[in-house]
Parts: sequence; C-alpha cells; structure tokens
Amino acid sequence: MMLTAATVTTVSVMSWALYVLAEHPLIEEKVLKDVARTAAAGHRAPAGHGHGPPGYTLRFLMEVLRLYPPVWITCRKALVDVTLGDRALPAGTHVMFSSYLLHRDPDRYPDPHRFDPDRWLRTAPSAQDASYIPFGAGARGCVGEAFAWRELEILLGTLVREWRLTVPPGGRVRAAADTTLHPRRLVMVPEPR
Repeated sequence: MMLTAATVTTVSVMSWALYVLAEHPLIEEKVLKDVARTAAAGHRAPAGHGHGPPGYTLRFLMEVLRLYPPVWITCRKALVDVTLGDRALPAGTHVMFSSYLLHRDPDRYPDPHRFDPDRWLRTAPSAQDASYIPFGAGARGCVGEAFAWRELEILLGTLVREWRLTVPPGGRVRAAADTTLHPRRLVMVPEPR
C-alpha cells in the first residue's frame, strides 16, 4: 500500500487540473502568477492547506478536487442506529454516498457546476457538515491528505512553470467513473514555456 498509495488518485487530479488549465487561459495565467510569486518568495509551493487564506494555486486545486474528486463514491457501515434526513437506518446498514454529488450541492455551492477557485475565499470546508470531502472525513479519512496537498502543489507548480499543455482542436474529454473519477481519452500537446 505504501508503494502505490496516491499514484492513481494523483494522476487523476493532475489530469483534471491540466485539462482545466488548458480550457481556461485566464485561470492558467493566475496559477502561473501565483507559482512565480511563491518561487520569488523562496518557497517551493504555496502556503499549506488550512494555514490562513489559501493562495490561488491551492484554491485552484481545491476547486479541481471539488468538481473531480478521484474517490467519487464511498461505502460506509452505520455502527449505531442513525437518522439521515427522514430515514432511520439501523446499526449495520451499509450506506453509499457520492462526494461527486455532495460537491455539487447548490445549497452549499452556488452555481455548483462553474469552475471558480475564488469561491474558496467565501466558503470554508467544514468537517462538521462534510460537504467537501475529497479525502474522506473522520476516522476513515485519507491518512495521506497533508502529503497529497503538498504533492499536488509541487507537481502543478513544476509542470506549469516548464510546460503549457493544450487540448488538440476537436478533442473532447468526458469523465470516466471507474475505481477513480478520471478523464477519458485526454490527449494533450505539451509546449515548452
């Protein structure tokens, strides 16, 4: 597990991130400026997750994970009798839920299908309401979450400084909901910066 952890999920997140940058040049420009500012300040990556207002690169990654969580569906077992909404679930009940759908709740995320990194200046993830759970939550949450945030920031910063990736004309990408949520048939053309 230690040798393979965070490989498939990281590939999924980075694929979506690079695709979004290719589709949104203004967002790509903001990420580049943030990465350059961070490098000029002598840091390898933006300020870490949860330490003050997130920088633009982190907000960008938070939004990628909101719309394209690699672990898009999860199963849990109720350990005690519980009520969800108007449903009573006895202990032992298996419950499936989708972070993909939770992250698109219009009550929590206005205009939920729009890619907007700046929504994270107005919205803070809350463990209590579990409306943002790209890494799960509680005792079953991803043990590597802190590592993953840092890894994603460093990978993205390194890639965007060196390469501009574009989607060829007519390239159409769709989500594939397999073990992870990943882009199906994502072809990108790299150009050195």
